[in-house]
Amino acid sequence: MYVVLVDDEQWIVAGLKKILEKNYPDMTIRCFTDPLVAIQSMKEDLPDLLITDIRMPQLSGMELIAQMREAGLRYYAVLTGLNDIQLLQESIRIQVSDYLIKPVNKAELFALIERVTKQIDEQKRQQEAYLTDQLRLCAQYGAQAVDVSLLKGFRSMMLVSEECIIPQDIRDVIAFQV
Repeated sequence: MYVVLVDDEQWIVAGLKKILEKNYPDMTIRCFTDPLVAIQSMKEDLPDLLITDIRMPQLSGMELIAQMREAGLRYYAVLTGLNDIQLLQESIRIQVSDYLIKPVNKAELFALIERVTKQIDEQKRQQEAYLTDQLRLCAQYGAQAVDVSLLKGFRSMMLVSEECIIPQDIRDVIAFQV
């Protein structure tokens, strides 16, 4: 999992990073104190999860989430030192994955990570199942039967025939004969 932490206070992102690295050694974590720099980085390499402070001088966390949502980010959580009902309501409206209050409770942070990991895994499982069905249609009826837009999310592609493309990631998962 790839997580981006954004807070204008360096000690907050450093502390969260340390906690996450200790408990999730395979996790990739990037930290930013400037949300504008974070946006540029995330647009180049979209994270699985964004955890952002709500109140920052350059850009609010809500504005950051809105911009990243447009870029395709699906999972985000807000981090705040304020227990403000209006912020909570706005967070619910934009469908944040969680609302964490500083100082962050480790159990709540870990629950967020586990919940998002399960959602991502389920999304990948569903996408693979649908893509497998599409590829079977390709084998049976040719490329015109395949929803090619599905193939855009796969990093490595391999040309199997002039009519069908199979992502390298799943080519061994299905029995495909040309």
